[in-house]
Amino acid sequence: TSAFGGFVDLRKMCTALLTPRSAR
Repeated sequence: TSAFGGFVDLRKMCTALLTPRSAR
């Protein structure tokens, strides 16, 4: 599902912003 993939990507981006340690 394209919408699902987009949602996951957005959620992942938010998580990265919330947890910069994980991003690095």
